[in-house]
Amino acid sequence: MTSSLNGLALACVVLAPTACGSGPHSPRADAGADAVSLINTIVGMAVDHRTRRPKLSNVTGGLSGPAIKPVALRMVHEACRRVAIPVIGIGGIQTAADALEFLLVGASAVQVGTANFRNPRACIEILEGIEAFLREERIAAVSDYRGTLSR
Repeated sequence: MTSSLNGLALACVVLAPTACGSGPHSPRADAGADAVSLINTIVGMAVDHRTRRPKLSNVTGGLSGPAIKPVALRMVHEACRRVAIPVIGIGGIQTAADALEFLLVGASAVQVGTANFRNPRACIEILEGIEAFLREERIAAVSDYRGTLSR
């Protein structure tokens, strides 16, 4: 995906859930991307035990939302440790706490998807929640919080 910011072209590589290994599809800063974003949906399947048929016309489909957050969080954490370019966290972000968890493991930004279908104000509420958290914790900027996960 390529977009423009102040006239500059930016290239962002969107990585699938299977792309965070050490193989040829692992995120690499030297591949020319300005940022990586992960994860997208996970391929899932639903079947009807009575009709013995798939519930989805394509048999499989994309699973998104809160169910994929633990997988997404782990993958974003791993990617942040491997690349020197910004990592955008995607997957199951519904609340400010969810977004803060992605920032804590090192994400430079987050993307909210499925939550917007349930609540058109989700992004505004998440942003307001992050701001409130930073004030409560007396943290001056998101950059002071980002990547501070301790073991």
